[in-house]
Amino acid sequence: MENSVTLEMIRDAREALKDVAELTPVVTSTRLGKNLFIKSENLQKTGSFKIRGAYNKIRNLSPEEASHGVIACSAGNHAQGVALSATKLGIRSVICMPEGAPILKVEATRGYGADVVLVPGIYDDAAREAQRLAREEGYTFAHPFNDPYVIAGQGTIGLEILEQVPDVEQVIVPIGGGGLVSGVAVAVKSMRPNVKVIGVQAATVPSMFVSHRVGEITTVKDGATIADGIHVLTPGDLTFRIVQEYVDDIVTVSEDEIAAAIVALLEGPKTVAEGAGATSQDRVCRFRRQCRHHHPFPHHHQGPAEDRPHCPDLDQADGQGRQSGPAALLRCRDRRQRSGHRPRARGRQDRGQLLRRHDDARDPRRRACAQDP
Repeated sequence: MENSVTLEMIRDAREALKDVAELTPVVTSTRLGKNLFIKSENLQKTGSFKIRGAYNKIRNLSPEEASHGVIACSAGNHAQGVALSATKLGIRSVICMPEGAPILKVEATRGYGADVVLVPGIYDDAAREAQRLAREEGYTFAHPFNDPYVIAGQGTIGLEILEQVPDVEQVIVPIGGGGLVSGVAVAVKSMRPNVKVIGVQAATVPSMFVSHRVGEITTVKDGATIADGIHVLTPGDLTFRIVQEYVDDIVTVSEDEIAAAIVALLEGPKTVAEGAGATSQDRVCRFRRQCRHHHPFPHHHQGPAEDRPHCPDLDQADGQGRQSGPAALLRCRDRRQRSGHRPRARGRQDRGQLLRRHDDARDPRRRACAQDP
């Protein structure tokens, strides 16, 4: 198996995915920002981008590997991608999922043809169980992020972004284990080295953020998060290596900020995004507020990716480094600001009202995890 990811692999994956994955739209919302572009992977088959990497992995199995069946671990999105892909290719699939995975994702995975094994604990516990079953039962293991074929499949999003938003300046991507950001970064940086790629991770489980900062793979303490799709305590060795080489920076967002981003997506582009998909949207909004005090800035938003304006780098704006969902991009300066017109912004009071209104609907577990670790 390959131990690296190249632009050629991503292009090959795109060709193979033509009749499998949708070319998802890039949408805008003036309420979120004029120069903000959302790559709507929540409209993808199975509801997330994961079908891209899962199918690309399974189609590359040898006849012998396929004959043993496929096993995977997932909080829900990779599970559905593997289940549907395996069924399409006539291969048996077994998926280990955390006991607390959303019931809709569990049932959807079964509906796509997989045998589901619910494992007590979180994603990392499901991963250990899947690896044990692979060793003992002979299944072929399909890793959700630390696999070159999976990463290449996710990287097809980067190719689409460059075609759909030719003047993109920055792509902002949610991070869990790093498969999505790795693929997007390889695709984008290989074709447009000047485009910045920024990763965003939940502050309660900042495994890739910490690893990136200290320069080595680091396992972080477990924490609760609304963003269950990126709840990963240890990055992969392959994804870590790619992130170190291609990703410009990684920042984190708090639980309250993720919740507010979900509401903003509902009110703006009328998009229903899970916590993982809303992480980059919040980061963009917060970055714009910081830039407002410096000079005109462009707008952005998240999903798998986004682009942005000429403002200080994210790490300068927030030295502390403070996705299924859409993707977002940021480009040129806001014409209204260049002409001297100051657009009406959702101020701190409006944001506070949104948070208070949303807080009543959140359960105690989510309120308990609102603070950064």
